[in-house]
Amino acid sequence: VIYRIKLPGPAMLGEGKPENQNHAIIFTRGEGLQAIDMNQ
Repeated sequence: VIYRIKLPGPAMLGEGKPENQNHAIIFTRGEGLQAIDMNQ
């Protein structure tokens, strides 16, 4: 099974952390979201 998810805009690599965490909200179904910050 292949799923397609419409993204809220064009995909851009290298954006900042807050934008990536906000982007994850569209993939959630419950009331909570956990974001883990990992340094490179």
